[in-house]
Amino acid sequence: MEQETFEYDDGAVVEGWNDGFEPALGNQVQKMIRYPSRRKSQFIQVHDNVLSDELCDKIYNYAIAHSKPWGVYVSFDQVQEDRSKNADENIQEYFATEAVKALYL
Repeated sequence: MEQETFEYDDGAVVEGWNDGFEPALGNQVQKMIRYPSRRKSQFIQVHDNVLSDELCDKIYNYAIAHSKPWGVYVSFDQVQEDRSKNADENIQEYFATEAVKALYL
């Protein structure tokens, strides 16, 4: 079985990969897509250690407890006015406001 490799323009590489599994439908080559390690692109920027461990834990535990991802929009004016000081009123708004403050203020 020949292991083919193909590289996309964005640097992603599709290559044959043998993990020892033998498919029931014959000698098909298993494939894996490997992306280059990037810390920055024209669309996404990664910022390490912006959020406190405490806030990350709270957001993670909230999402796990509700068994689904969440999201909420907050305006920059709202963040600057800090209208979301009370986490009990709207926990998602509180999380979003705290995350925006950590990143931009």
